[in-house]
Amino acid sequence: MATAHEVINDREIIAACIWMFSVFVFSGIYYFLWTNIPDSFILNSEFNVTPYGILVAHAYPNPDKHGTERPPLFEKFVDLEEFSETVKNIDRDIRSARTECDQLDRRLSAVREELTDAVAAHHTLRAKNLECFKTEQLAALQDALQLATRRLESLQADAGGTDRARAELAVSEATLRLSEREAEWALEIAGDISKFNDPAAFEAADSKSNELDDILDLNIQAHKRLRDMRVLAQETLEGWFASRKVRLKWIDFLYFSAGVSTTVTFGDIVPNSRSIRMLVLFQIILSVLTVGYFVSQISSA
Repeated sequence: MATAHEVINDREIIAACIWMFSVFVFSGIYYFLWTNIPDSFILNSEFNVTPYGILVAHAYPNPDKHGTERPPLFEKFVDLEEFSETVKNIDRDIRSARTECDQLDRRLSAVREELTDAVAAHHTLRAKNLECFKTEQLAALQDALQLATRRLESLQADAGGTDRARAELAVSEATLRLSEREAEWALEIAGDISKFNDPAAFEAADSKSNELDDILDLNIQAHKRLRDMRVLAQETLEGWFASRKVRLKWIDFLYFSAGVSTTVTFGDIVPNSRSIRMLVLFQIILSVLTVGYFVSQISSA
């Protein structure tokens, strides 16, 4: 039968094993969080820089369709101050590029409306010129047809067959000549309709069209620059996170976990989110209970 002293020793060993097991388990949890969320902990005297989500929100307020080649991957950062300054510069450039794109988008819409109005005015004046040309070219033939028609109508129904036949023939010939001239006029217009353009209206429409092309080119370039800034922001942060991952290994979090378990830490690794702080608090409570039980068993012994 086991003595009381042997039972106490067994309980001490169990409590110590639980404490050691919790240290290893929590160190693994912390290391897993670090490798997946590199800003989950703050190192040494580091402070929170511009959060990843805010910078990406600044870069991507609205999706655009302008693509561009990805810039070279940003070099890994070692110095926090350098990284912070780079992030500020990128954020400033992104805001500037967005402002330029917004201004060009508004200007592009305005010029398109002006071009639509100029083209509509040009078409109206050209149609007017066409109508005037048609009237001038066909006026004599239309007058001849009207004259022949009135001549035919003036003849009495019982007039001589010869006179009436001649009048009908004259109407037919006038109608034929008018139709032929209208066909020639249509072919002439189809061959070169530009000669009926109004010079001032055509110049205004052409000027607006050239202005639209220039603004469209500037707009595309501005959106490409914005795209470059977005990619740079994305890869800068990814490079920073990648450089942070290699700074701590599992053994560092084993050291951190042991410090938390004994409530002795030096502030060199600090939790950086509410959920991780709650996890650390849970480990502290668990460790205090385990160590307290261990000490009480030793005191009893």
